[in-house]
Amino acid sequence: MGTGVRWWIRFCVKIGMDPILYTTDQLPLTFEDKRAVEGKLLLFMMWMGRYRYGKEKKCLAGSTLRSYANHVQMWAQVLTKGVPYAEAVGMKGRLKLLQRAFSRERPSRLREKLPFTGLMFQKLQRAVREWNRGSRSAREMFAARRLEMMVAAALEGLLRTSELAVGSAESAANKCPFKLAQMKWCYMIGAEEHVCEWQENGTINTAKAQYLRMPMCPHKADQEGERGDELLFPRSEVAGLSGTFEITADFVNEYPVPRRLHDKAAWFRKEEVITETSSAAAAGLISHSQFWSCFKALCKTAGIQHKGLGKHCFRVGGMNALQEANASVCEIMALGRWRSDAWKAYAKRNRRGLMKWTGTVLRQRS
Repeated sequence: MGTGVRWWIRFCVKIGMDPILYTTDQLPLTFEDKRAVEGKLLLFMMWMGRYRYGKEKKCLAGSTLRSYANHVQMWAQVLTKGVPYAEAVGMKGRLKLLQRAFSRERPSRLREKLPFTGLMFQKLQRAVREWNRGSRSAREMFAARRLEMMVAAALEGLLRTSELAVGSAESAANKCPFKLAQMKWCYMIGAEEHVCEWQENGTINTAKAQYLRMPMCPHKADQEGERGDELLFPRSEVAGLSGTFEITADFVNEYPVPRRLHDKAAWFRKEEVITETSSAAAAGLISHSQFWSCFKALCKTAGIQHKGLGKHCFRVGGMNALQEANASVCEIMALGRWRSDAWKAYAKRNRRGLMKWTGTVLRQRS
């Protein structure tokens, strides 16, 4: 008997529940029965998630929770004269998703979404320049410049890394990556928008451009992309300060892709050089592992503590920068594409930073 099954028996005895999930006579399970089985197994995981062991009172790892639940699926039914869980068609895939979601957000270890700040980005930019002055290879420098551009876009656009790079789970980046063909360098004459023209060799003169416009790919709140959101990156108004607009303009001119290939080339593409004979993978998005590998290497050079920074760190950092700049709730929700008050879970408040308001309390007048 596996360890997971022993936990399952303990759990069922503790709450007075029948350990048999279903029998042969009940197959095929109705919709209600399927949900009842899912509920029992998720309740089992919640019970395990609150368990502490050892002197340090550690909690079980997410992989352990899934493993024990899988043991129940595979063996508990057989041992209790029921039917193997895996034979219940249509339930396995959905429960796996619920298991992963629970493992990420289980009560025993609530994730803290740490922000990547603007000050960190300035250090990252200095690290990129330091790499440029060093003896780094052309491939490494391309990766560093690409990452600088990605982080700038993520901070200004309040993006998750799942919208920038391809991962194993289905995401906006997997479904609808940003393409060079969608990139528009715009300027206004009166109330009319004009677009700078790309050269055939893939370079562009952005001297007139006032902002970079990029259609937003389908995202978590709107998987079909029906709202038509856009990312708008303005030219920096501060002399010497490089944002997404400036970094991207330099990047596309230094590593140009012929205009005829813009339809297949991703904004954050894998390879430095794209030609007619390049594979679709070379022109496609980089992977999460490639992104984080380069990110951690640059953080090490810059002296940035990257432990704890996750897929939402740039979204959290950008959102908190807006909050510190006194952006309204409506503006924050619009820029972050939030339909609810979920943005409040990202809000960080520095106690020392709030002292500027403390001194105003006694100055109030009637």
